[in-house]
Amino acid sequence: ASLFTSANNEYLSFSDNALSFGDTDCSFSGWFYPTIIDNDGKDIFGRNTASEYFLELYGNAPYNFRWRYGSGDLDNQESSVTLNAWNFFVCWHDSINNIVGYTINGTTRTLSYSSGAPSAGSPFEIGRAVAVRYFDGRIQKFG
Repeated sequence: ASLFTSANNEYLSFSDNALSFGDTDCSFSGWFYPTIIDNDGKDIFGRNTASEYFLELYGNAPYNFRWRYGSGDLDNQESSVTLNAWNFFVCWHDSINNIVGYTINGTTRTLSYSSGAPSAGSPFEIGRAVAVRYFDGRIQKFG
């Protein structure tokens, strides 16, 4: 697992236009182990210039889990995220059935969404997606 400390501004980043999906099918999955979650938000991954897509945790227990794909925004969703423990997620965009959704620790939420995500050429980042929302904890087996 990669260990991230927000106070040190730690994250992984690479430029890859292959990770710009527009209105096509895509999915992401992995494990994360959060050590701090606060109202400022902690991003697990994303490409966030022009809100392409990102996955964020914020709030106080029960924590909010936010998956945004373009303007398809599953926000303020109380989740079964556990602090100081491994949590499993899957996030997706289904362009055929016009749905964005996620599953976190067995809880699934979906939203009707008929558009794609813009392609702004931003880097793909793990441990951050918005410049000030660094993740605290570990992320592993991301795919």
